[in-house]
Amino acid sequence: MGRLTSVLALVLLTAGSALAQQPVRVGGPVSPPKKTKDVRAVYPPIAQSARVQGVVILEVTIGIDGRVQDAKVLRSIPMLDAAALDAVKQWEFTPTMLNGAPVPVMMTVTVNFTLQDELTARSCGDEPSMRSPDGTAAATINFVNQADAPRKLYWLDASGVRHWYQTIDAGAKTAQPTTVGQTWVIADAQDMCLAIFVATAGAPHATIARLPR
Repeated sequence: MGRLTSVLALVLLTAGSALAQQPVRVGGPVSPPKKTKDVRAVYPPIAQSARVQGVVILEVTIGIDGRVQDAKVLRSIPMLDAAALDAVKQWEFTPTMLNGAPVPVMMTVTVNFTLQDELTARSCGDEPSMRSPDGTAAATINFVNQADAPRKLYWLDASGVRHWYQTIDAGAKTAQPTTVGQTWVIADAQDMCLAIFVATAGAPHATIARLPR
């Protein structure tokens, strides 16, 4: 009987220890751990060539030593997922303490991939106040239509009036001659504004994104 009791006690102790080591989700009384080692994701050349950018969202499990034990993608960008996972798995954090003892935790993290020569889209709500200046230096915008439908391209004159220039087919690219400060409006087939881009010096890219589903 004594030996059986000892075996049962050992089993219960082992089960309790395993249960105690289950990761705790960050939130409420469990504060996010502080990152102590940050490894930047390597932007895949194929993704840069394809003008693919955006934010990969992942869920990570961090061990009691602060190292990432596991990571999985929650919101995928297929060309960028592997690079995001490779980077995140090298991150390190301060150990998370709960009731005086270190515990593994789970939390959501993001990895942002941004093309350095990318123009930032302006809000369509700004269109009524926007104008294109006269007499500025020549420039080029490389428009990339990643949407699944054609998009109309309008330019605004010095009075803020739209003028249609061309329609960019789905998946197409076009190098648009322009001038610094000239305002370009991206619209759908019903002429509803989807994005606005303002030309800068050089030859930056402007990505026409897919609409969220």
